[in-house]
Amino acid sequence: MRREKTTNRRLNFIPCQNLYLSDDDLDIEGMFHRIRMGKKCRSLYLIALSERDGEMFVIYSAQELLLPVYDGRDIYVAGAAKGYRRTLSLLKQMLLTVYQDTNTFDVDHYFHP
Repeated sequence: MRREKTTNRRLNFIPCQNLYLSDDDLDIEGMFHRIRMGKKCRSLYLIALSERDGEMFVIYSAQELLLPVYDGRDIYVAGAAKGYRRTLSLLKQMLLTVYQDTNTFDVDHYFHP
C-alpha cells in the first residue's frame, strides 16, 4: 500500500457568496483540506475569481494547486466540480445565472459578499 506524501500548503480558500457545486454531496471543505495537505483530489476542479483585469474566472485543477507556486495565495472559490466537462457546464450555468439576475456579467459584485 502506497502512502500519500502530506505537506501542509498555505493556501487560503475563500468560498464566495453564491458558491456553485456540481454535486450536492461534494464536500468542499474536505476538498480544501485535502489540497492544503498535498493529497491528490483526482478530477476535482475549482472555479475561482480571476485576479487579472478583464478576466472573470480561472479554472484550477486540484492537482495544479499542489504546486509550490500557489503557496500563500488567496483563492476566491466560486464553484467546484468533478470532471472537466462538468466544470465547463457549471461555469456556463454560473454565467447565465449572473446575467439573468443582474443583466450584466459583473461577477465580482455577484460573488463577493
